[in-house]
Amino acid sequence: MFSFPALLHRAFGRARTYPAHRIEGLDALEASTLATRPILESTRQYMFLRLREIAHRHELHVAPEVSLAAIFTVCADAPELGAEAVRALRNKRVDFLLIDGAANAVLAIDCPATGMTGARAMRDGIKLRAFEKACLPLLELMGGPTLDADMARVEDVLASRALHASAGGTADRRAA
Repeated sequence: MFSFPALLHRAFGRARTYPAHRIEGLDALEASTLATRPILESTRQYMFLRLREIAHRHELHVAPEVSLAAIFTVCADAPELGAEAVRALRNKRVDFLLIDGAANAVLAIDCPATGMTGARAMRDGIKLRAFEKACLPLLELMGGPTLDADMARVEDVLASRALHASAGGTADRRAA
């Protein structure tokens, strides 16, 4: 039986030694097999397809699994407050983001996860407040048996947006 460093040596044919406690990322990738997988779990795939149909009718696009840090820019008077706000957004995501042709966020959609109610409440509180402050709508959709009602809610928000734009208004996107 070969040790892991010996297997790496055999895989690469190099005379380089690998300490057992440290393997370089590139070397580990080279010694591994990779395959693609769906970005969305199966329960979200059908919702994605339905959202894509709606988005197309409104000349929008659907982006899955979007980080809040990619959506928001944080401006704060004190650097330490800004850094803490960025940390609060880090590693938090929405399941879907509808964006316009210029890649501006139009509507965020979150599908609640089960379990970890205390951690979820804190995470969701941060999400809700971030979207409120940026004046960007965030819908929580359940999917499954309520999917048709969920899609009707999405249509309502987008119709309201279109009505506001046709009246000569623009969405208030200022940070509060």
